[in-house]
Amino acid sequence: MIPAKPTTGAGGVNFRSRLEARWAVFFDALGEEWQYEVEGFELPSGRYLPDFYLPKRKTYVEVKPGPGPKPVYVYMAGRIGPTHYRPFSISGDAEGDSESVASRIIPLCGIHFRYVGPFSGDSDNHDALHGGRPGYEDARGAIFARSIRGIEACDIFFALFEDHEAFGTLIELGVAKAKGKRIVVGIADTVPDGYPCHDLWFAEQCADKILTGTREAILAAFSSWLFYQGGTLSREQVLAVELRKTATTSVTVVYNDPVSAFDDGSGVSAFHRPDSPPLWALWLPHRREAAALKARQARFEHGQSGALA
Repeated sequence: MIPAKPTTGAGGVNFRSRLEARWAVFFDALGEEWQYEVEGFELPSGRYLPDFYLPKRKTYVEVKPGPGPKPVYVYMAGRIGPTHYRPFSISGDAEGDSESVASRIIPLCGIHFRYVGPFSGDSDNHDALHGGRPGYEDARGAIFARSIRGIEACDIFFALFEDHEAFGTLIELGVAKAKGKRIVVGIADTVPDGYPCHDLWFAEQCADKILTGTREAILAAFSSWLFYQGGTLSREQVLAVELRKTATTSVTVVYNDPVSAFDDGSGVSAFHRPDSPPLWALWLPHRREAAALKARQARFEHGQSGALA
């Protein structure tokens, strides 16, 4: 690993690394007020001194070199159609119906994972396919094959049951069990007879973890489980989560320079207050891209007394 080079950058601040100095250039280009290493915290996992604090945003920013943690692959079975439960689009615009696994990097509660299905058809309504409406038969084979590839590729299989008629979800769950996947099952309080639901007891036997409650509560619980049990958190992210729980501020961990961090979103992990949007949503894309490029192109002199060129 190449050692960090102490660098004097914006405002005459002595940064511990050039990477931190580049993020200061990025914030300046966006007109963001920032403070460097303003406050340290004693947390359960150790002492934590975030690199930046953005007072206007009430957000701490931790800067780390290299790519962020590898996204975990997740298949999320359950209701498809206009009322699908996922908090993001599932339209079929990931990688089409090729032989490769269709996927899309998705932000969920501050952690990015790679969503591998199911997707709706590129021009068809997946819900209509399940409903047996005429005219959609030709698309069924392609969507089925893509879903099976997604289950085979996933690290974690999640299934949400909201009623007793989730026939496709039950089949997907069986495939995941046969493939030896880690399985989390959510049974919503909309399922008749409540919990335990005797009609779904066989599905429960397939699960490594069972979650119950409202749809929103189950998703929140799954997100928390994914953070800690899915192996998606680095040490700095664990510290960020702990700080977020003990402070009234948001915390964002960024990897590499701003261009790389924001390239596909996988280099940014935001643990933000419920009343505050994630950090990357605070600026218009074109302004953010211009500021990121300026930060990457900034030149610094060698050594601790270096300055912006």
